[in-house]
Amino acid sequence: MKNRKLPLLFLLATNILVSGYHLLILFKLIDYRMVWGGRLHTTSEMYQFESFSLFINLLILSILLLDFKTNITKTYIQFVYWILAVMFVLNTLVNVISINFYEKIIFTPITLISSISCFMLISHKRKLIKQN
Repeated sequence: MKNRKLPLLFLLATNILVSGYHLLILFKLIDYRMVWGGRLHTTSEMYQFESFSLFINLLILSILLLDFKTNITKTYIQFVYWILAVMFVLNTLVNVISINFYEKIIFTPITLISSISCFMLISHKRKLIKQN
C-alpha cells in the first residue's frame, strides 16, 4: 500500500467521533446503556468505564496524530498498531455479542474497519522499515 493516509484518516476521524460519543455519555446526553454491551447498571459504573474509554481514545488519538504529522517509521509504532489491531478485533467480537442492538449494528462495522485499517498501517510500516 503506497498511501497510508486513507486508513490513518479513517482511524483519526473515527477516534474523534467516538471520543465525542463518550463525552456525550459522560454528560448524560446519551443513555449509558448504549455502550459496554448494555451491561452497565449504575451511574457510578458509567463514570468509571466511560472515563477509562475516553482516556484510551485520547491516548490513541495522540499516537495517530503524531504518526500522521511525522510518519514514524520506527519499529515501536508498528508494535502500537499491532496492539490497536488486536484491541479492535476483540472489540468487534464483543460488539457482535452485545445485548444492545444499536451498539451491535453501528459499532461492529466501525471496529472491524478500524482493525483492518491497523493491519493496513502495519503492512505499510513493515515495508518502510525494510527500506530503511
